[in-house]
Formats: sequence, structure tokens, C-alpha cells
Amino acid sequence: MLIKEIVVASVLAFAAGGAFKMWHWDMQKRTKNFYYQLDRGETTVVAQDY
Repeated sequence: MLIKEIVVASVLAFAAGGAFKMWHWDMQKRTKNFYYQLDRGETTVVAQDY
């Protein structure tokens, strides 16, 4: 019974860690893309005046 609990906990931990890592890579890609567009002048952080 103890071995089963350890295996289940390990599988859940790897699944949660993998999901977090995928989220982290996505946020890193978005940030890198934002700064790339900012350097090229395609986007700005200044709000437009209406």
C-alpha cells in the first residue's frame, strides 16, 4: 500500500511539474516575442490618445 501511494504521488508530482514547465516556457516565449516586437517598433507600451 505504501509503494502504491509513493507511485501515485510521484506521477502526480511529475504531471504538475510538467504542466508548470509548459506554462513557464509559454510565458517565456510570449515575453521574448513582446520585447522583440518592442525593439522593432511593432508594438508600444504607451496608450493611444483618442
